[in-house]
Amino acid sequence: MKPLKIGNWLVYQDGIKWDGENETDYFIPRNQILKAHENMYDWLVHLAGKTWLTKEDVYSFNTAFIYSIEAFGLEFSKDLSFVDTIEAQCDVLEDK
Repeated sequence: MKPLKIGNWLVYQDGIKWDGENETDYFIPRNQILKAHENMYDWLVHLAGKTWLTKEDVYSFNTAFIYSIEAFGLEFSKDLSFVDTIEAQCDVLEDK
C-alpha cells in the first residue's frame, strides 16, 4: 500500500502514526486499529482526550481511521456504534 498522510497522521503498511511537528511518538499498529471499548471504537474516543491534539488533529485522525480500515482490509463491526463513538468523542472534546 502507498503511505498516505492525512492531516498530521500517516497511514502506512504498519498502521497509523502521528507525523506532526511536535515530537510526540504515537503509533497504532494495524492489528489494533479496531480496538473496542464497550460498544465504541476506542481510538476515536481515546485520542480526543489527548491534550497535545487539536480538534483538527482528532478530526484528521477520524479520516485516517476510516481510510485505514479499507486500506488494511479490515471489517467494521456490527457490534460497535459509530454514532455512540462520535458522540462520546464530541463530549471528550468539549471537556478539554
